[in-house]
Amino acid sequence: MYKRQIYTSIKEVQNEVEKGYDEVIGISEYALTRGQGESPMNNLICDAMIDASGADFSFTNFGGVRSDLKAGPITPRDVFKVLPFGNALVVFHLKGDFLKDLIEGKIAGNRSGLAIGGGQIIYDRARDDGDKIEIFNIAGEPIQKDKIYRVATTDYLAEGNSGLSQLAEIPETEIDQTGILLRDAVTQYIQKMSPLKIKIDGRWQKQ
Repeated sequence: MYKRQIYTSIKEVQNEVEKGYDEVIGISEYALTRGQGESPMNNLICDAMIDASGADFSFTNFGGVRSDLKAGPITPRDVFKVLPFGNALVVFHLKGDFLKDLIEGKIAGNRSGLAIGGGQIIYDRARDDGDKIEIFNIAGEPIQKDKIYRVATTDYLAEGNSGLSQLAEIPETEIDQTGILLRDAVTQYIQKMSPLKIKIDGRWQKQ
């Protein structure tokens, strides 16, 4: 009897926490798949980061995207499966040359890079490490080495994880803590942009 009461109490709490998890928040006309490079899901997430933060450019790591979504209705439960971690958005104020060096580091050797939004990167694997990027545009313009850009990413990466140790050295005065959960940003973007028609748009290309 006691165990049954505990189970019932836990179930009641779970139901309360998950209230609304299966309500439809939007529809996607195409499957939203992940990938080690550009993919519809990666594009959705990075575009949502920019929309929520007002940043010029965004990036996140592939490992943080944990599920694909089929075409059709989308619920908060679906978004949670894609982004199960409680990561929040932060916005860095970065010079163009720092940002370019950061991306170069993520494609050095056989590394696969990052998911990005707000720009286009084309790089050549055959070129030397540190000089693989051939084209880097932000908002349709070539990146300027001395220009300050507002760059959105997650607090997890801001701590220097996933090989981005340079970010952990940036002074707090150059970082805006938005307090916005990435999962919430994506949810709001889906609601705002539905029906979603997200495809590959050439923002990340490997030669």
